Amino acid sequence: KWPVIDKDVLLAKIFRVCEDISDEKAGMIAYEQLFALARDFVVRQQFSVILDSSAAYSPVIEQSFDIIQEANARLKIILCKADSYTRQVRIEQRNKSDRGRRQLPVNKIIEDDEDRFRHLFTNRSDRPLVLDTLRPLEQYKHDALCHVCEEYFDDWSNLPHEASLSRS
Repeated sequence: KWPVIDKDVLLAKIFRVCEDISDEKAGMIAYEQLFALARDFVVRQQFSVILDSSAAYSPVIEQSFDIIQEANARLKIILCKADSYTRQVRIEQRNKSDRGRRQLPVNKIIEDDEDRFRHLFTNRSDRPLVLDTLRPLEQYKHDALCHVCEEYFDDWSNLPHEASLSRS
């Protein structure tokens, strides 16, 4: 198993502590925290991590590349796709579970995501895996593990049910 650094968890904590902060400022701070934690885990502690964040913005990928280059590590991108209705419902469910506190913003959702993620597919030798997350988790979990672990396993039929990954 890998540590997960979730930008939305960081954002929710910022909103709890700083009630008067703007969404934009809180988002900037959350990304700064995300990458500070990622750099510490990957470069200093030499752990593999999962960054749970939107890859729609190229600076997210650029900072991720900076970290992996500094650590001489690999970056694996998994693009989790769902239609705008499903994404909105999921955000609203997260907000309900955080009753009485500042809600995560429901960003403007664009139906055609392909253009927003085009930067992930250009000039890359290791192409991202695209997953349809409308399916149950069990139906795509194996694909995700295979993508992340592909350098570590020669025979996919022997992929452990709960694989762990350590840096090479």
